[in-house]
Amino acid sequence: VPEPFTMFEEFFKTTPGVYQKFRKGKSVFSEYIFGYLNETSINYNETELPGAFYNIFEKAVNRQLISDVPISLFLSGGLDSSSIAYAAVNSGANIKSAYTISFSKNDNKYDSQTSDIYYADKMAKILGLQLNVINAESDFLDLLPDLIPFMEDGLSDPAAINTYLIAKHARNEGVKVMLNGQGADEYLCGYRRYKAEMLILKMPMIAKSGIALLDKIIPNNVSGYFNAPIRRFKKFSNATLLGADSRIVSYFTWGGSAFIKNLFKSDYKCNPDQVLFDYLKSIDDLDIISKILLTDQKFDLMSLNLSYTDKMGMAVGVEARVPFLDLEMVTLMNAIPNRLKIKNGIQKYILKKAMEPYLPKEVIYRQKAGFALPIRSWFRQSNHMIEKYFDMNRIEQQGIFNTDSVKNLLTAQFSGKSDYSYLLFSMLCQQIWLEKQMGY
Repeated sequence: VPEPFTMFEEFFKTTPGVYQKFRKGKSVFSEYIFGYLNETSINYNETELPGAFYNIFEKAVNRQLISDVPISLFLSGGLDSSSIAYAAVNSGANIKSAYTISFSKNDNKYDSQTSDIYYADKMAKILGLQLNVINAESDFLDLLPDLIPFMEDGLSDPAAINTYLIAKHARNEGVKVMLNGQGADEYLCGYRRYKAEMLILKMPMIAKSGIALLDKIIPNNVSGYFNAPIRRFKKFSNATLLGADSRIVSYFTWGGSAFIKNLFKSDYKCNPDQVLFDYLKSIDDLDIISKILLTDQKFDLMSLNLSYTDKMGMAVGVEARVPFLDLEMVTLMNAIPNRLKIKNGIQKYILKKAMEPYLPKEVIYRQKAGFALPIRSWFRQSNHMIEKYFDMNRIEQQGIFNTDSVKNLLTAQFSGKSDYSYLLFSMLCQQIWLEKQMGY
């Protein structure tokens, strides 16, 4: 739920980074206090920048290590968490353990993520850490009724479950502070959407038309090895013929605006894309890569990733720290030109160059993998959570959703015709929130 909104019509979140003064319940003064983070420039050339980047990064990690309680690490074996793990251990910090999530090869065949275990284990051995592996099981979904209240305004990312389980296991072993790698993707062009946008910007219209034609031929959903490549191709092809702002919105949404609108009863005014379009209009003077970066930072990082990480960690008494968002690091990353954030198709280019002297190249240049659970596998067929929370009598009694549209959504999902796994996960969390807050 993006700032300033909450799930309650009457309440709003305060604006982050703003000093506000109230008198008798009314705002009388406000001032943005972090403007300087965007007002610096760098004095390094491209050759010097990787070394300077690592020096500032190392100092940032050291600052985040200050603690009088046991510290551990989230370690996926990806570039970001591995960089933090290396800098932390290399500093001489008393870190003994790291944690990661694993799921079965059978579950992974629909999400097709590269396995974290190989890389996480490799980094743990290099750094002399005990790697604690939590095996993901479909009954993790049963945790949602207990987790939703901690989130306060709902969640739509299964990574929140990962964070909770890792933090809980660590806390049971005495850990009270954990470092993670959040923030690098949103400041250094780490997500696939940046590469997709760079391709689209260079693509002639005839190629875009050809891709759109190919999209109509390829089925919406296939099982096995080709599931992920086809799913990503179709999301890419759907974006190619859109205008710039519409493309950005498509990168950040699942299901499509018209489809989501149709899920609600006709008397509900619903425009799911409007917040994004309004924000993009407010930064219309920027180039498109800068607009995606700021949208990532405002919505994906602030409203989602940092929100669930903080709340799921604190649910069990673990403080999650994010060295990439150290103020000196943010100032540096803001100053790096976009051409050095993604160069020659290499995303997070400057971070990768900075870590080449310290990490194995197979870790630095491994395929991007999200901090996710195998939701597509778990939502291939109905389960007891779906049967309870998508019971049509319940849906009808709520008076919010169009029951026919919800039935069609479930039918398309379980027949394998379409993939609405993440949309269903979000709706499931919303249904649990409604039960907890409203009693239905």
